[in-house]
Amino acid sequence: MKAKKYDTETNSYIEVEAIGKVKYVGKSFGIEELTDGKEYYVTVIENGMLKIIDDSEEEYLYSITKPACLTDLSLCGKWEIVEDNKNKDLEKNMKGENNEV
Repeated sequence: MKAKKYDTETNSYIEVEAIGKVKYVGKSFGIEELTDGKEYYVTVIENGMLKIIDDSEEEYLYSITKPACLTDLSLCGKWEIVEDNKNKDLEKNMKGENNEV
């Protein structure tokens, strides 16, 4: 699946390949971070983290188990899988965590 993200180097939007889509459930935080109930594209899974195109429209890493605001760890939530790729990479990586799969 394709997603668009903002590229600060070119000051424009570029199309990237996404492996799935998740919904953030928890307290919203930051103006350009995560919003409760909003769906986000996942572009990469690495070292227990999901690379998400967040509200800033750029890619940032968030924990698979407890996505949170780095300046206030009480503002955290969970992910729900909305759409996974044919290999079920999100489900495989999120299985057994405090997330809905």
